[in-house]
Amino acid sequence: MALRLNDPSHMADRERLAKGVRLLVREGLIPNAGHISYHPPGMDWFWTPRHVHVGLEAIGPGDFIACDMQGRAIDSPWEASGERFIYTEIFTRRPDVRVIAHFHPHMATVFSVAGRKLLPVLMLGAHIGDVPQYEKPEPVESPADGQALADALGPAKAVLMRGHGAVTVGETVEEVCALAVMLEETARVLYQASQLGEPRTIDTRGREAVFAGAFRHFQDVLWDHHNQAPVNTPFLRQGT
Repeated sequence: MALRLNDPSHMADRERLAKGVRLLVREGLIPNAGHISYHPPGMDWFWTPRHVHVGLEAIGPGDFIACDMQGRAIDSPWEASGERFIYTEIFTRRPDVRVIAHFHPHMATVFSVAGRKLLPVLMLGAHIGDVPQYEKPEPVESPADGQALADALGPAKAVLMRGHGAVTVGETVEEVCALAVMLEETARVLYQASQLGEPRTIDTRGREAVFAGAFRHFQDVLWDHHNQAPVNTPFLRQGT
């Protein structure tokens, strides 16, 4: 199927992606850089933000471009982020993944620097499951690095990037944004709990549907909040 960049049917996808980026900015997870990309079913290309350095709090659908699976822009004078290989390689490796977010969460990155695992300690976040770590702290700016990141991610929903940030993957923009917010909240609560004693983890085995349902509720409420709240109002309180 040929890509028609001005096809109105693409506008809703691009607007949802833009809203997702703005949400992560408001939640403090994209302080200066970050992106969300979407791979439409059956297509050999994906939507991703053009390479920008400022103004992400006001990003719109017109700031998204189509790239092929080698990361080359299609019919656009703009280029994608240098870290576009996060997307080309994970989309190639994980056909179940439609949306990928890359962001820079403060507390979760602290855990990556310390080499500490993020443990399932919150009802709303236990659905995330195991969070592996990608050990290379440099930007992911080559297919080889993208492949190594995809290897580290494996079948997981999220991966920490040592001293750098994190990636979440899923089927929708709403899902990857909720995973990102809850990943950071898990890190914040886990850090605070460790100051008081040994954190107690949640065993979801046999109750996966319960915790998945709790997460989906959080996902819906988070998205609704950012539909209605004043600009720059985060859903979860910031700070440690």
